[in-house]
Amino acid sequence: MRPVSTRRSLRATMLIPLIGALVAGSGGLGLFVYRAVERDLIASIDDELNRVLTGSIGQAVGRGDPLRGDPGGGADRQPGDLLDGTDAPIEFVVGPGGQIANGAEDAATFDDAQLDALAAARGFVEVDGEPRYRARVERLADGSKAVAALSLAPVDESLSSLLRNLILGGTALVILQTLVVLVVAGAVARPIGRISAVAHDIREGDLGATVPEPSGPRETAMLTEDLAAMLDRLRSTIDEREGAADEAERARDDMERFMADASHELRTPLTALRGYSDLYTAGMLEGDGLERAMRRIGAESQRLEALVTDLLQLVRPEDGSRFELVDVGAVVSAVAHDLRAAHPERTIELELSAAAPTVKADPARLHQAVLNLGANACHHTPPETNLTLRVGSDMQWAQIEVVDHGPGVDLATAERLFRPFVRNDASRSRRDHGGAGLGLALVDRIVRQHGGSVAVTETRGGGSTFTLRLPVASNL
Repeated sequence: MRPVSTRRSLRATMLIPLIGALVAGSGGLGLFVYRAVERDLIASIDDELNRVLTGSIGQAVGRGDPLRGDPGGGADRQPGDLLDGTDAPIEFVVGPGGQIANGAEDAATFDDAQLDALAAARGFVEVDGEPRYRARVERLADGSKAVAALSLAPVDESLSSLLRNLILGGTALVILQTLVVLVVAGAVARPIGRISAVAHDIREGDLGATVPEPSGPRETAMLTEDLAAMLDRLRSTIDEREGAADEAERARDDMERFMADASHELRTPLTALRGYSDLYTAGMLEGDGLERAMRRIGAESQRLEALVTDLLQLVRPEDGSRFELVDVGAVVSAVAHDLRAAHPERTIELELSAAAPTVKADPARLHQAVLNLGANACHHTPPETNLTLRVGSDMQWAQIEVVDHGPGVDLATAERLFRPFVRNDASRSRRDHGGAGLGLALVDRIVRQHGGSVAVTETRGGGSTFTLRLPVASNL
């Protein structure tokens, strides 16, 4: 079992960008709310200043007289009439020469520098100080300026309180979101992690590893069931072969290598699935990227299902096969047509005996076996190499030959070619030919189920000849 600390360290590393995104998002939202509330409060102050100044100078502006009173309710307003917690407005008039023409007591709130700034301003302005003020300056008909101001202390206090609440609330929200992401990520990644751990244990030789109960998405659950079925079949095969000491030892050696190779083949798509899961956990999949990731997850799941299906065909008995009388020539002719369609650049010849033999077989499985031999020859020879499919028979055996003139195989190790996960050329990668080394192993499995055999010899002039032999129907 791989160290848990390593997996946790990897998960923590992948979560750093996501937590950063959550902090940035919460901070941006908090700033937006703060600015919106600030604008609303300032707008309310401005509305109040408009009402105060309009009520104070409305009649004076019409007559061109200086400000004398507050018929509109400016100076007579009480603090409770304004915004909650806002002091009564300050009102005064500054003459053309800078002297205070009216409201000297209110004007005393400001120093000379602030009064000069107000006398030079027009419209809405803010006066720095302690506290700050928001003022509106309006020019009167005689050249003097009417000033109405409100303290911004209540606004500053409200904004400070809002900022504290936003920081506390944003921090709590980020913590909550992080916990939710951890829970969801664990629910998504846990089934894949368990399967990967079992595959690792099997690779290390622990055939007693327990496959977890199916959970998670449908593809993961199906993969878990198929892996459990495959492991059960393999265990049964080992038990059956332990009757004789020599055969049991050979079976253990073969099965340990088989399981190591199988776990290696399984871990490759499982690693891809887990990688996409970690990307989703880290919040790095959005829009088209998420759609592409889902398509890749589906493709890797199909690849896993196909691989496990092939593995099950290697270990399960021939249940489900439908045996009937089959014309070998018709089967091989169909295979030749399939190969010509798949490899139009290659010359594929067909040679049938005068009297095509008949065998008792499952036509689909027999077609698969011959097609695997032909596809194997096409994959491992240059495109200009001719391929011949030949059918013959004698009194007892029907014989199918797949002949090529390519680089050939090492006959000293030819028997190993029919073992699972064995490739003729170790330099060939899975990406080059798209296989896992199960094609010839399936051929051997199929012909054995039909009471036949398969072998490889050297073609005269160079190349390889794969010969498949099946008992003719009259001898069954």
